Amino acid sequence: MSNHLAIATVTATFEAVVREAMQTVLPNAEVRSTRTEVDPAFVGARLFLYRVVPNGSVRNDNLPTRDPGGRLIQRARYPADLEYLLSFFGGADTGYEAQLLMGRVITALISEPVLTVERIRATIGSKAPALDGSDLDRAPEPIRLAPLTLDQEQLVRLWSEIYQVPYVLSLSYAATVVWLESEAIPPIPTP
Repeated sequence: MSNHLAIATVTATFEAVVREAMQTVLPNAEVRSTRTEVDPAFVGARLFLYRVVPNGSVRNDNLPTRDPGGRLIQRARYPADLEYLLSFFGGADTGYEAQLLMGRVITALISEPVLTVERIRATIGSKAPALDGSDLDRAPEPIRLAPLTLDQEQLVRLWSEIYQVPYVLSLSYAATVVWLESEAIPPIPTP
């Protein structure tokens, strides 16, 4: 299980994976974890966390648990799926830069669909002091990155309501399952 820094750690690690992949094609490509803004000179990607939802397959496995002797086995926890929009920009885009970047990121995520412990540790170390204390590297399950399918209505809603800027080439990915564990110790129930 992970503490409150898990969401930020996943975002920073995902950002590092995307940056590393893009820079094999265009060494000057950047990754920004902000909402999309109109910047005609920007070459790279924007990674935007737009939704956090409970994971459907394990959402009922979240209550605190005690053994028959009353010893705490598991604290309350929240199984989160983090949904990201990954948008690609090619500057003046005279050489298909956005498409090259998107293709390279897709192939990198096919090759490495899991945020490894080593990559998470490297990210925690590189983002100090912001991520000091993150324990995502000790999570019992790896964080998986999986593409999401957004229909046209969902894409229109994302771009018109959230961004309020013209659409650019985009993908949607989910990081799953990110377990957030409560720091509070639940009281022992009365018999």
